Amino acid sequence: MGITASRAIRIKNAISPMITSSSRASIGKIFVAEGYRLIRPALIEDTPIADDLKTRRHHYAALSSTTVPMKDPVQERNEVLYRLDLAVAHLQESMNGQLIPDEGASLGYAVKGARNREDVAAVTGGMVFRGNRVEAGGACAFGADGPCARFILTVMKTNPLIRSAATVTFSENALDVFEAMLLECIPLDQSVKAPPISTMDWGIAASCIDGVPDVIYDDGGNKKPGIMYIFGEEPLVVANNIIICSNRILSIEL
Repeated sequence: MGITASRAIRIKNAISPMITSSSRASIGKIFVAEGYRLIRPALIEDTPIADDLKTRRHHYAALSSTTVPMKDPVQERNEVLYRLDLAVAHLQESMNGQLIPDEGASLGYAVKGARNREDVAAVTGGMVFRGNRVEAGGACAFGADGPCARFILTVMKTNPLIRSAATVTFSENALDVFEAMLLECIPLDQSVKAPPISTMDWGIAASCIDGVPDVIYDDGGNKKPGIMYIFGEEPLVVANNIIICSNRILSIEL
């Protein structure tokens, strides 16, 4: 993907306050030094916002026998719901509402080896912007979001470890921030005309020929609003990237 001179300047402006070292290993420290919030599961679970989620996790655990192996399907599905709930809670607290599409921002997480929509948990109704705050449109549930399940199942065919994804509104500013975060961002392959099926989005599949990027974006052209697909191994990774982007564009007009 070529980078225009104007975009290079925007990326430089976005990255300069964030990165003071060329070492990628130091980026976590840089974000902390600059006041950005890096989400780590071990830290999240010690925060007040997770108190109700801990209760919910105990509920999920109670649904599974304590004597079954850790790979028990019911136990795994309960853990998927818990991790998704945790990511939703943090997005509700810290996501910039400007990143939410009119139809809502999808967020999903699949079980290992997912084969169909019923193996992918998602936020019912997506993340929405109501009354100047970000909220979940409904509960996290398996089979709740067909399109979200489709693009997660698609990337899992290329890399089974990438089991979570979200959608946010496309903007040049958001794209610049994600690139400044050193995330791999590539445009959606528009050359594939085949209609999507329940377990495959052909445009996303074509964009993952060389591996699954962190971000796939569709600027929408002049015909429709643009969208960005954010991928990660689990929803806390996806939420982390969205929140860092949210902090960077907080005072920027999308």
